[in-house]
Amino acid sequence: MYKIEWIENENIPKLNDFADETIIPPRPVYYEELDLLGFNEYWNYPKSVEPLLWAIGRDYYYNGDKIGKTIGGDLYNAPKLEVYKKDISITPINLQKLIQVNKKHIETLKNEAIEFIKKIYNDYKDKVDFFIVAFSGGKDSQVLLDLVTIALEPDQYKVIFTDTTMELPQTYETVKETQKHYQKTYKNFKITTVRNPTDADKLWRIFGSPSMNFRWCCNVYKTSPVMNYLKSLNGNNIPKIILFNGVRAEESSQRAEHNRIAKGVKHHSQINIEVIRYWNDFEVYLYCFYANIKLNSGYRLGFDRMGCSICPLAKNKNDFMVKKIAPDLAKKFINIVEEDAKKLHIKDIKEYIKDGAWKRRNENNNNTDSIVNFIENKNNLIIHLKNSNENIFEWLKVLGDYKVNGNSNKIQVKIDSKILDIYLQEKQESKILSTEKENIIDISHLKKVAYKTNYCVHCGSCEAECPTGALNVFPKVQVNTDLCIHCSKCLDFHSKGCVMADVSVAKINQGNNNLLKGFGKYQNFAMQSDWLNEFLKSDNWFEKNTLGPKQIPSMISWMREANIIDNKRNITIFGQLLKNIDIKLIYQLSLINLYQHSNLITWYLNSIEWSNNKYSKKDFLSLIEQNFNNFPKRSVEIGLTSLFKLFDTTPLGKELKIGYITKEKNVRYIQKIGTNDVSNEAILYSLYKLKEHLKRDDFRVSEFYEDGFVGGPYKIFGIDKETLIKKLKFISEDTKLIDVNLIQGLDNVFLKDFTAIEVLEECLK
Repeated sequence: MYKIEWIENENIPKLNDFADETIIPPRPVYYEELDLLGFNEYWNYPKSVEPLLWAIGRDYYYNGDKIGKTIGGDLYNAPKLEVYKKDISITPINLQKLIQVNKKHIETLKNEAIEFIKKIYNDYKDKVDFFIVAFSGGKDSQVLLDLVTIALEPDQYKVIFTDTTMELPQTYETVKETQKHYQKTYKNFKITTVRNPTDADKLWRIFGSPSMNFRWCCNVYKTSPVMNYLKSLNGNNIPKIILFNGVRAEESSQRAEHNRIAKGVKHHSQINIEVIRYWNDFEVYLYCFYANIKLNSGYRLGFDRMGCSICPLAKNKNDFMVKKIAPDLAKKFINIVEEDAKKLHIKDIKEYIKDGAWKRRNENNNNTDSIVNFIENKNNLIIHLKNSNENIFEWLKVLGDYKVNGNSNKIQVKIDSKILDIYLQEKQESKILSTEKENIIDISHLKKVAYKTNYCVHCGSCEAECPTGALNVFPKVQVNTDLCIHCSKCLDFHSKGCVMADVSVAKINQGNNNLLKGFGKYQNFAMQSDWLNEFLKSDNWFEKNTLGPKQIPSMISWMREANIIDNKRNITIFGQLLKNIDIKLIYQLSLINLYQHSNLITWYLNSIEWSNNKYSKKDFLSLIEQNFNNFPKRSVEIGLTSLFKLFDTTPLGKELKIGYITKEKNVRYIQKIGTNDVSNEAILYSLYKLKEHLKRDDFRVSEFYEDGFVGGPYKIFGIDKETLIKKLKFISEDTKLIDVNLIQGLDNVFLKDFTAIEVLEECLK
C-alpha cells in the first residue's frame, strides 16, 4: 500500500507516502536461512531471534547495500551463491526502531482493516449463516486472524485450518501454537481442522500428480472439505458464508484482479472478504513484529510463502528447501512424480523433475482404465461406458425421477415436465446408452452422468456442491431422492461434472503434428500495432511501406489469417471495417479470426489455461515436446518468438492480458491471464463466427467454459462467466441481435439468421 525506502546507513526500511526512490517490498532474513544456504562461510552473524538482513527476490541487503545473491536451486541442488561483500560482521535488525519509525503507517493499516471487518460483519450478520476465518498457518493468515480477533468477539466467527496432509511440520506447529496463544485471552477460542478423508499421497496415485494445468488438488483438498464441514453444522444444507481470507493483490497478477469483496469466487454460496488485499509483503511482516505475532518458523528458513510442501506452483528453489528440512515428506510425493514420469515414458526422469517439467506438463498420468466414448449425429447420442466405477442408476437420480421398463431396457427420466428416453444395453464390463438429442441441456447433463459413473473416486468435491444434503459419496455414491431437488449443481460445478473425469480426459492435442504446421511462416515477426495502423491508413501499402524485406511476407501472413486481406492481397470487408475503430477493438476482432486460421494462436488458446502461471519460451517448448512427436523444432521456435512479439507490441499483451509479458533475470515470460474488458462487438462477432464454424445457432453459456470447447468468448478472451452473462443480457436488450434465456438456472443463447460479418457491420454503424 505504502511506498518503501531505506533509512540511510541503517538496516531498516521505512514506509513513506512520498519516497523519491522506492524499493520492492523486502522480507526479513534470519540466520537459519543463511546457514541453510551456506552464507555462514562468508559472513559473521549471531544466531539471533531477530532477523539479520532483508531480501528482495533473490538479492540480500544489509544497511541498504546488496551483499549477496542466490542463483538457481532445485530438488537435487542447492542454489549457487554470489557474494559481493565478504568477511563482514552482521548485527541483528533493531526491531524496536523498525516498529517505531513505521508505527504511524502500520497503525493506519491496522485501524482501516479493523473497521472494514466490523462493517462487513454488521452488513452481513443477518444475511449469512457463518463468518469464517481461513487460517493456513502462513503469515497473511496470521495477520488476518489477529485483526479479526480485535474487531469481533470470539463467538461471532469460526477459524478453520484446512489440512491438505501436504503441509510442512512448521505449519502444523504454527496452528497448534496459535490456538494456545489466543486461548490465553479468549477461553473458548478454537481452530477447527478439516480435511479430506483420504490422505493426499493416496489421491496423487489415483488422480496423477497435479500440475499447473491439472490442479485438481485445490478443489479436493481445500474448497470441498471446508464446505462439507460447514454443511454438517447446517443440517447438511449448504450455508451462506462470509470467508475472511488473507489473499493479497501483490501475490499474483491473477489475484490482483480480485475484488476486496468477491462473491462466488470459490463457491456459489460464499463471499470472500480480502481484508489485507492492498498490503504488501513488508507491511505484513511489519505488522507481525508490531503485534508480537510469532511467525511460522518456515519463514526463518527462507520460505517466502508457506503452502503445500511439494506443489506444482512452487519455485524450484522451494523444492530444495523442502527436501532439506522435511526429506521424508518430500520423498513421499516425489516418488509418485517419478512413478508418473515412467508412465509418460520420460527418458531422463531426474532432469524432468529437476527442471520442474512435471509441473508444466499438459498430459495426465493416472492409472484409470475407465473409458467414456460419445457417438453423435444430428438426432442421436450413443454413449459407450467401459469399466465403470459407480452404478449409473444411482447417478441418474440427480437428473430426475425415473422408471425402468425391463423388457425393452428403456429408462424414462422425468426432467421438469419432459420425459427423456434412454435405452441401456449391458455387455460384461461395458454399457451402451442411447437417446434422441431433443434437449441440449438434458444431453449435456446425461454426458456428465456418464462421466461421473465411470470416473468417480469419491473425492467429495461434488458432495460439497449439493445444497440439500441429498448426495453422499463416502464410501459409495448414494442419492437420497427425498432430498434431491434436481438442481444439477453436482453436475455443473466442473466441465465434465467430475474432477477425476476432467483430469483423465484432458489430453491436449496429443500427437497431431498438423496443429504445429505453419508456426515458422511469421519469420520471428508479429502483426505489430504500428505496422497494422500503417496498413489501414494507406491506400497503396504493398507498394510503399516502412517494413523490411522479411517483415512484409510475415505481415501478409498475419493479415491473411486475421481475414484483413484475402489470398489475392485485396482488403476484405472485415479489413475495411477496422479502419474507423480504435486499436484495442481491432485486435479483439482480429484475434477471433486468428483463432480460426492461425495454428500458432489456435495452439496457444487451446493448450494453455487461463491463469497467472508464467511460461517462458523454454516452457512452451517443453509442453510441445510432451504432446507432439518429431515436431519441427526450428519452426516452432520461430513461431514462439513471433507469439512473444505479438503480445509485446499490441494491446493483446499489456492491456488485454491475453499474453501478459514479464521479465525475470533476462528471461521473458507469458502469463495467459485474460480479460473481462471485452467489447460487445467482439462478443457478438465471436458468437456468430462460432455459429458459422459449428453450424449451430443455439448455445449454453456453460458450454463455453467446458474443457475442449472450440471457440467462443471464454476460449478467446478468458472472460469470466458472471461478466459474460451480464454482457449477454445487455447485448440482447440493446441490439436485438441475439436472444437469451438466463434466468432460473437457464443459460441459453440463441443466434439469429445473420452472418458474422453482417452482425459486425450492424454493430459498427
